[in-house]
Amino acid sequence: MRISIVALVVSLLVATSGVAQQPGPMPLLGAWSGTAAGQGGMDRLATQFNPDGTFLFAHQLPNGSVERRWGQYRVTPNGPNQMRVDFQIAGWLPHQICAQAPGFPVNCRPYNVPTNSTWNVIQQSPGMFQFDGVSMARDSMPGLLQQAVPDRVVNAVPAPVAPVMRQPVVPGGQSTPFNRPGLGNNCDDLQQQRICSINNGNLVTSGGCLKCIGP
Repeated sequence: MRISIVALVVSLLVATSGVAQQPGPMPLLGAWSGTAAGQGGMDRLATQFNPDGTFLFAHQLPNGSVERRWGQYRVTPNGPNQMRVDFQIAGWLPHQICAQAPGFPVNCRPYNVPTNSTWNVIQQSPGMFQFDGVSMARDSMPGLLQQAVPDRVVNAVPAPVAPVMRQPVVPGGQSTPFNRPGLGNNCDDLQQQRICSINNGNLVTSGGCLKCIGP
């Protein structure tokens, strides 16, 4: 009987040792959701801590764009109901952030994230924790974690404002129109040259502009 009790104690110690080697304490395991103040509105956050030491994190901006990160995590207790969570980022989406204005081509740039990050977590209750002032509540199935994230995000932006071309003003308040030959403004020198080339005419200068005189 004594041997069986000793064996039971040993087995419990082994099992307890196995739990202690998990990447984080049990209160953090599972999925969580929260919000944070962002530029132009509220950001949505969601994360999931798995028992095997992997995590999934999603972040949605007020404009609807979603970012996803995944990798490994490790939790280190550093006080009563407090812990440090270290993340090792293995991958993320999107890989490119693009902008497109009406009438302009798509302009893209690579989107890179730090490969390491840290949260200083305060466990407020079994269903609530806080990091960097952001509160996360336990959520059995965050929809944000299920949302598909493309490799490239294209954001619509307004077209650049075209500069207004004003005519230069000479002393006395008289405006001087631009001379754009061939466009029908003021002197139409190109058109006169075409007429002469077709009709074998002669180009002369009249009033500062070219004029075609017939043969």
